[in-house]
Amino acid sequence: KRVYANGHSISGTFDNEEIDKSKIINVTLKNGDSFTGTVNPDGSFLHGKIILNNGEWYEGNFKDNKLHGYGRNHFKNGDEYVGDWKDGNRHGYGTMYYANGDKYVGRWVNDERLGKHTYYWANGNKCEGEYFADGTASGKMYYADGSTGYGHWDKDGKPVN
Repeated sequence: KRVYANGHSISGTFDNEEIDKSKIINVTLKNGDSFTGTVNPDGSFLHGKIILNNGEWYEGNFKDNKLHGYGRNHFKNGDEYVGDWKDGNRHGYGTMYYANGDKYVGRWVNDERLGKHTYYWANGNKCEGEYFADGTASGKMYYADGSTGYGHWDKDGKPVN
């Protein structure tokens, strides 16, 4: 077991005082969060699962102890994101599963929906469209009753005429 100056402790396989990156280790953070996975010799996370003390968890890749690459994040409200991360933000292609049954499939830039997407509502409606940098969106609606239409929405999701 190794304890760092920042209060984190690591238990796992060490070789000549270095952490073996090929072995799974367990890390307990000073704040009570826990990590199981592989780490760099400096103790920074490479790949694994972190469980936060608020009930959220993330499983996937890390870079400089930030979510980075591909991973899955379960939020405490029941939402879940599966996809690409960059510097701790949703960035690239991913799917957001909302606790209410809705689902967003598309592009993310710095934790914001941006670009081509498909949004599925729990009630059976679907929109294929695009989110813009100003937070607005437009697209073709497919309603559960079989009808279709086109629309444009403001950043709060309200229709714009």
